[in-house]
Amino acid sequence: TNIILLAKKNFNDAGGGNCYAAVYRPPHCIGYEDGETREGFDIPCGRGHDGAVNFRYFGALISLFLVPLTIGISLGMIYRSV
Repeated sequence: TNIILLAKKNFNDAGGGNCYAAVYRPPHCIGYEDGETREGFDIPCGRGHDGAVNFRYFGALISLFLVPLTIGISLGMIYRSV
């Protein structure tokens, strides 16, 4: 997932060591829309909000169902073999 986030230019971290896309909203972006670049700055405001946040929620939802399914299938296979 980190490769996808880097490819989408989501490499501004909030400093907490997170592996998800942090939305770039520094104090100088107050009053500016997503994608606008304030004079004197190079990075547009709101960068990182282009679907990467939705990707994080989708990944969490998948893992929420995938883990119990894997455990259930594994335990079922062990039960049948014993």
